[in-house]
Amino acid sequence: MRVDRLEILATHLEKLAETPPSDLPREFDLTMWWRGKAGYGTAACAIGEATQIPALQEQGLRLGDIVWGSCRHLGPVFEDHTDWEAVQEFFDLTEPQAWNTFSDSAYSQLQYEEARNAEPLDVAARIREIIKATP
Repeated sequence: MRVDRLEILATHLEKLAETPPSDLPREFDLTMWWRGKAGYGTAACAIGEATQIPALQEQGLRLGDIVWGSCRHLGPVFEDHTDWEAVQEFFDLTEPQAWNTFSDSAYSQLQYEEARNAEPLDVAARIREIIKATP
């Protein structure tokens, strides 16, 4: 597990949570990697946000144009890995760790119990939990 990279992302998400909504660069939305054009997104999930952090970009994480069959979308790219595989490889997470931390479906209890979507602080807390649980 790349704790150093996860710490950078958790800190970024905590700062987003402290930012007034009118000052945010884009909407936080765990249902998509990125909405909009590269560099000019109107919404992003935690991983979409990660692709915009210079310290993580310097280590190879980027937002890239991904072609899957006849579909195209912007998503995370690391080395020759894309989408969820890029997330797992960049942060050195298992598939369950990646999904339980960054997938919108992992936060569905918030939708049912609290009638709200996951926020940056929810994801930052989950990141800190997996770091703490790692020996």
